[in-house]
Amino acid sequence: MLELLERQQRLTTNQRKIITTLVLVGILVSFDLLVIGFAAGYMSADRHLSHPQLPRIQLTAGCGGLLGAVVWGWLADRIGRRAVLFGTVLNTALATGMMALTPEGDGFLVVAVCQSLASFGAAGALVPLVCVVQEFVPASKRGWISAMALWLVHLGSTGVVFAGLKLTPIIGWRGMLLTGLVPALSIILIWLWIPESPRWLICRGRLDEARKSIAWALQIEPDWVETPAASAKAPPQAWWRLFRYPRSIAVTCLTSLGQTGTVGSQQWAIFLLVSILNITWGAPQLFYLVMGPGLAGFAGQFVVAYLSDTIGRRGTGMLCGFSAGVALVLAGLFRDMVLGGVSIFWLLVMIQSFFGSGSSVMIQPYAAEPWPKALRASGMGLALGIGYLSMALAPVGLALIAGSSDYLGPKASLEVILPAMLYLAFWYLLVGFAFWLLALETSGRSIEAIDAALA
Repeated sequence: MLELLERQQRLTTNQRKIITTLVLVGILVSFDLLVIGFAAGYMSADRHLSHPQLPRIQLTAGCGGLLGAVVWGWLADRIGRRAVLFGTVLNTALATGMMALTPEGDGFLVVAVCQSLASFGAAGALVPLVCVVQEFVPASKRGWISAMALWLVHLGSTGVVFAGLKLTPIIGWRGMLLTGLVPALSIILIWLWIPESPRWLICRGRLDEARKSIAWALQIEPDWVETPAASAKAPPQAWWRLFRYPRSIAVTCLTSLGQTGTVGSQQWAIFLLVSILNITWGAPQLFYLVMGPGLAGFAGQFVVAYLSDTIGRRGTGMLCGFSAGVALVLAGLFRDMVLGGVSIFWLLVMIQSFFGSGSSVMIQPYAAEPWPKALRASGMGLALGIGYLSMALAPVGLALIAGSSDYLGPKASLEVILPAMLYLAFWYLLVGFAFWLLALETSGRSIEAIDAALA
């Protein structure tokens, strides 16, 4: 049955529909989180929120994301990928729309609760999105396609940012939050174009449904799909059984924590560019200098997506982790140097963004791979949830280095650039060593082959 998927050289139209729908769902879910960010900024200006409350709201969002990834990941293994897609989309959309009801005056409690609920759903949506993509494509294309799906989500989310900048002044923050209900309409596309994962159905012994799912994806008659042996059935596994695979837990969680380097770099990026390059706040060239690392990150994601199947997950992970880490160390050491009129610091930050931000499109899908087939979503949910700790590790670590009492939004200073760069580089180097010493190479191996290797 599954051999038909593995022998594919080109994707069918229906497989493209599945991937396109999932990318759209990912963009719309990201849209809700970005809408909340825009609204929070305007609410601060309208005195519905005080400026010190904004970092605390971000912290509650991180907690919601951590719990959401773990809970929805567990549910995706229990009740199916499709049901969790429905649930997470509705969860995120309704939480965003509810935030429009924030009362006049102090709206901290309502905003904090709604944003944590929206993050709970958005983090959970990534798990079935990646799992469904991986479970409907051949192993030879799994790394490239799942990484490119996330790259398109990130690219689409960037377009949403510009739309939000234009719309919010026109319709106001309450109107913008109400547009957050629009992603709920994507459940129609999920219903029409995303069947349940055949691999999940086989694990549950629902073989006839699995045949129909594969037949629809490959656009062939169900009778052409052979029924697998009954031994392919795998009963639901308790969540705690993840801990029977310590190597998988270690590599997926440690590489997810590598996001700390990216979060911290983005948090201090503008200040460092302004201070080191002696640029005035609001100067036109500042926009282009900030855009440079962002564009480098997008380019890096595209290249990393290609490399993940070409040189493998381990090789790509080591390349990204070590390159980004070394770039930050050198940026701290040579921050004042100029080469041909160009800041060495800025060039090294570009390299860090290329490999550091670029690695995210491989690290997140990889989090679903080194697990038995009955625990794939649970394992990915755990790793993504742990990754949300980076939202606290980055600012708290930088605050301790800077000697700041504001652990949620520490201010940068020139005196601590080198130790700060070393701290952030540590997290990238951790990614490199985790892939080198712990990672199971999954490139080119079917999900069933990985399952057999872990047995």
